[in-house]
Amino acid sequence: MRHGISIWIDVPLDMVAKQIVLENFQLPAAETINGSYSEVLTQLTAIYEDSRNGYATADTTIALQNIASRLGYDTLDAVTTEDMVLETLKEVERLMRAKKLMEEAARPF
Repeated sequence: MRHGISIWIDVPLDMVAKQIVLENFQLPAAETINGSYSEVLTQLTAIYEDSRNGYATADTTIALQNIASRLGYDTLDAVTTEDMVLETLKEVERLMRAKKLMEEAARPF
């Protein structure tokens, strides 16, 4: 039996690579990613490909592109951290409601 909720925050790899190169941002991964933009993007792509099957099992996906489109933003950079957090909280609430409904439906009459 599984406990918890898994969420895939889907952000384009090129945006992550740019942040790593320009702002010395590091992923919370065991390995350090560095180099030029193209080297960083190559490293990120390899990590993504290795992890993609795990991402596919997430309970929900929060996609930056979808949020930007729904909020009417012209660029992905316009999406704020607050926008992402609010969307994530909405998804968690939706999943919790669905889980509760399933548990109630499984109870005997």
